[in-house]
Amino acid sequence: MKNARKVILAVDDIIPSLNVIRKVLEDTFDVCLAKSIDMASMILKSNKVDLILLDIEMPEMSGFEYLKHLRQTPQYRDIPVIFVTSHATKEFIVQAMNSGAKDFIVKPVNPDTLTEKIYAALGAPEKTVSRELIEQMLADLKKACKKDMGAKASALIKDIRHKHFNTIADTYIAEICELVSQFNYKTAIEKMRLLTDNDFFEGCTENETPSLDLQTDEEEVIPVCPPVPTML
Repeated sequence: MKNARKVILAVDDIIPSLNVIRKVLEDTFDVCLAKSIDMASMILKSNKVDLILLDIEMPEMSGFEYLKHLRQTPQYRDIPVIFVTSHATKEFIVQAMNSGAKDFIVKPVNPDTLTEKIYAALGAPEKTVSRELIEQMLADLKKACKKDMGAKASALIKDIRHKHFNTIADTYIAEICELVSQFNYKTAIEKMRLLTDNDFFEGCTENETPSLDLQTDEEEVIPVCPPVPTML
């Protein structure tokens, strides 16, 4: 018996962002791409979608508003949604999670982080790493920041920034990496202290693959959706 592939709907008004997601996922999933909320709604009406990757900053309505609409629509309310966002502040991510999303991903999209979070949202078990390993990585980064070792700190954040721990820890890690990339070491060190002083490392997972850069040199024609079997 043929195993049906899961259908992922990616919604983003930036076409290169959609193309990155398609290239990462197309070997494993059937990927539907929508560059507008209206196109996403059309795809949902004609296809059984298993998960939605939703950009928060859309021109017609925000991702928050569209998720609220989905949750109020009986046939769509149980579809897991993962927000994709360029914002990494704690307040923004907390708002995203409080809106009912399963998870969030910060751009630029990392391939392994993307697939890990999709599998987790679909119910697949996550791999765990030790709290000691996570704290050692942060300790190394803190040491580099304290010694003003810019090259070392930059190398370390490349390794840590796309590792998936849990929702709260991910938020802090994203903020810390952004601060380090801006050479704001003092604030980054304070964020690391807050992270390690709190018990945010339960159920952690690990990723090793470097970030896949967003391709902006061309805007390919977006297929609305690959053929998906439907009941006639």
